[in-house]
Amino acid sequence: MTLYRQIVLVVVALSILMFAGTAVINIQDTRNYLATQLESHAQDTATSLGLSLSPHMAENDKALMISMVDAIFDRGYYKNITLRRIEGEVIWSRQSDTNIDEVPRWLVDLIKLEAPEATSIIMSGWQQAGEVFVKSHPGFAYRTLWHTITNMLWWFSGLTIVLLLIAGFAVRLLLQPLERLEAQAIAVSDRRYDEIKQVPHTRELRNLIKAMNYMTGKVKKMFEEQSESTERLRNLAFKDSLTGLQNRRYFDAALNSSLSDTGEHQEGALFLVQILDLQAINQRLGFDVADALLKAAADILNHCVETMDDAIVSRLSGGDFAIIAEHLDEEKAEQIGSEICRRLMRLHAEDMIDTESVCLVGVAMYSTGMSYGDVLSRADNALQTARTQGVNTCSVYYAPEKMKDDMPGRQEWQEIVRDAVASEKIILHAQNVTDANTVETILHREILLRLQGPDNVLWTAGMFLPVAEQIGLARELDQIVIRMVLAAVASRLGDQHLAINISATSLHQIDFIAWFESILKQTGVPTNSVVFEVSESTLVRDLESVHRLAEIARAQGYGFAVDHFGRGMTAFGYLKSLRPDYVKIDGLYMTDLVNSQDDQFFVSSLCKVAHSLDITVIAEAVETDAQLKVLQNLGVDGVQGFGIARPVPL
Repeated sequence: MTLYRQIVLVVVALSILMFAGTAVINIQDTRNYLATQLESHAQDTATSLGLSLSPHMAENDKALMISMVDAIFDRGYYKNITLRRIEGEVIWSRQSDTNIDEVPRWLVDLIKLEAPEATSIIMSGWQQAGEVFVKSHPGFAYRTLWHTITNMLWWFSGLTIVLLLIAGFAVRLLLQPLERLEAQAIAVSDRRYDEIKQVPHTRELRNLIKAMNYMTGKVKKMFEEQSESTERLRNLAFKDSLTGLQNRRYFDAALNSSLSDTGEHQEGALFLVQILDLQAINQRLGFDVADALLKAAADILNHCVETMDDAIVSRLSGGDFAIIAEHLDEEKAEQIGSEICRRLMRLHAEDMIDTESVCLVGVAMYSTGMSYGDVLSRADNALQTARTQGVNTCSVYYAPEKMKDDMPGRQEWQEIVRDAVASEKIILHAQNVTDANTVETILHREILLRLQGPDNVLWTAGMFLPVAEQIGLARELDQIVIRMVLAAVASRLGDQHLAINISATSLHQIDFIAWFESILKQTGVPTNSVVFEVSESTLVRDLESVHRLAEIARAQGYGFAVDHFGRGMTAFGYLKSLRPDYVKIDGLYMTDLVNSQDDQFFVSSLCKVAHSLDITVIAEAVETDAQLKVLQNLGVDGVQGFGIARPVPL
């Protein structure tokens, strides 16, 4: 029961008690007063009538005496008047019934009001000739008593209503600080640290709010310190302190993860970028100039790949940098390599370096399943080839063998994708995401795209999505998949929980969000049956659009999550504002998880921060039992990967 209702009940109960007490006292006093009045009224009438009848009693004028009694009885309010001789003979008697109009019977039965009988002696000379008996009727007294009770009841009812209105308004004012405290407590539990600015004048409430504000500030500080400590230690493990880029440790894990055979074929390019003669620059111009040069080079590399969602820029050592760019073909890779050379050459024009010999760039293409050493060796060979061609040049390593002779060429892929979008011939597979501790329990299933190739071969998304993005059809693919999944859930998969990944290209389209909201409103599906995932790199680059997407999804009863968490090395801060249903740790942290204390620290820290925000943590690319055991010990909630379950048709 609410405090307001309790106070209302107290006011009503007090009013009833006050009314009952006052009524008892007033009724008793009124009853005594009316009884006295009835007695006085009867005695006065008996005395007056006795004196008036004396001469007529002496003359024995019976008719006149009856007339006088009738006149008194009819003119007054009496229950009984009796006239009799002294010997006991009744000369005349008048009586009235006891019915009392306007007074409920229960009041008459409840309150006994007996009117006393008055008597007077009638004299004849010096002798007693007769007696007159008079008894007043109690009806008037009962009416007076009833009017007193009803007036008192109306007065107390009106007073109670006024008190309730006043008390209600006062309680509302008094409870406002408590409502703010309740909202603040809920906000703290949701990791929103709102401070109450308006402090009431009531001392107890003021002190309570000050204490709550103090506690909220302390909890906020503890959470921020935990996040900052985690970020600081993670940066020490995975970031280059000078340039802010990822370091060699992070690069190794990312490249191994990109090459791992997860069943989803993907291709990409590895860029090795070398700033020439860094040691000589240190000696000629000083360490400060050299450091500024490296920072400027890092900014240029970031700028050259800023439109690519999955690109990772690292500083390996000294003046050596590396870029891992997934979903990239040879033609685009060569364009980016040449662009890097041109931009780095401007450092000389900007007087950042005193020589025109600035850099070399080597590029090697790779695909899923290749070895780390092979890819790195090819990139190094490309770098050496660039060195022989002259400074400020880019060279792309072309493998002497064609790795996939049966794969379509660039133009063929474009036609395949256009035909698939036009005919909506998309095949949907799904991979289970299970509970980390009981892998038989399915948390949800992630939707994966396939296209039908020749000889019943299925082409995975990594083969055709880059082409779809290049020819501007990635958004159409996303829309087809969303429509297909929502239709399947509405018709036959209502008991399943599915996850759909939305590409950055779609989010960058102005009207995609409007279409997204419209299709969700049109399609009635079970609550929380579908979760929409967005990669962390997409989130960082377009946080506003991602926020809008999440709001729309949740408003219609759908979920929202962050995929590939940790790839971009961003801070944990956005988790507090975005509040995804879950985050998926990028597979690069799984490559050496069993042996790497740094990877384990990152996963453990993420679990602590996410769990404090009621966010589920899922690890992807889990391939071995050893990885699963470590993840269980680190507190991960869910797992996904070939070691857990392979994709199957939806």
